[in-house]
Amino acid sequence: MKYIGEFSNYDGENIRVLIITHQDETEEKSLVMSGDPVTITYSSSDSIYEPVKGSEATIEILSRSYYFDMYSSTVTGTEVQVDNMTNGINLFKGYLTPCIYEQDFVGLDTIQLSAVSSLSALDNIKYETSSRETKSFKEIIINIIEKVGLSGFYFPDNIKLTSTSTNILDNVFISEENFFDDDDEQTPWSCKEVLEEISKYFGVTCTMINGGVWFIDYDRIKTGETNYNYYSRENVSTVKVDPDITLKKNNFRHADMSISLDETYGKITVNSNTYEVDNIFPDDPFDEKNMTIIPEYSPYITYLHEKTKSSHKHFLWWT
Repeated sequence: MKYIGEFSNYDGENIRVLIITHQDETEEKSLVMSGDPVTITYSSSDSIYEPVKGSEATIEILSRSYYFDMYSSTVTGTEVQVDNMTNGINLFKGYLTPCIYEQDFVGLDTIQLSAVSSLSALDNIKYETSSRETKSFKEIIINIIEKVGLSGFYFPDNIKLTSTSTNILDNVFISEENFFDDDDEQTPWSCKEVLEEISKYFGVTCTMINGGVWFIDYDRIKTGETNYNYYSRENVSTVKVDPDITLKKNNFRHADMSISLDETYGKITVNSNTYEVDNIFPDDPFDEKNMTIIPEYSPYITYLHEKTKSSHKHFLWWT
């Protein structure tokens, strides 16, 4: 199912929220966004040189229905995208987190959904390999980001093996044995932890910009250079950053803010209270305290009362 919600921001730009369940886009349903529809926050740490900078989104919708199909038992089961349709820019790309919300059986309620970016979702995916081999950094990064539906990444071209080389990640290798703990269980690292160590090695920050994966060198940003190497599984190409997504110092800031979620994963609690009932009818069903007026039937019921000369003004239905 594809859920689509739209709203305008303070600048009059059209923002679209897209939620896709079970990778099924054959059917579409519209969402009604609340007055505070989307909030996106970036992760923070004690240093601006955070190895992997993920983000989280809170989405609020209004609904009288239930959206059980939005919740998946897998990390990447429900995709979430937030796009600025006016400027053609992706503001957020990730996955819905399994969490709990409360909703009455009747009424128009605000439902708050929580999502994490694709990079943040890697924290819940273990590094897997059929055989622990020595692989290039490029192959390891590609294998990791493909787990969350991403196919390539940008890496600054100022990080080189020699002054003339341009493709460093294809020529630097590491053993996958490093990504497993030295314990009896040989516990694998999370994919995010592997990505963090690679970023630390090169002194860069991995983040998402306009739906793509970028490794940012803050010192390079100061010089105003815009050449990056784009790595895909097939090849490597040098690209110049598009002016619409030029990386500037004020695009990336550190703030002491965070969103915390209860440690629940696909948890559902059903409360059911059962009481023994001897008689479903009250002792005196025609007692006024046991009866409720049904206004839409008043004209018909009044006629019956007049004809039978009932002492009641209206016919009443007991509850």
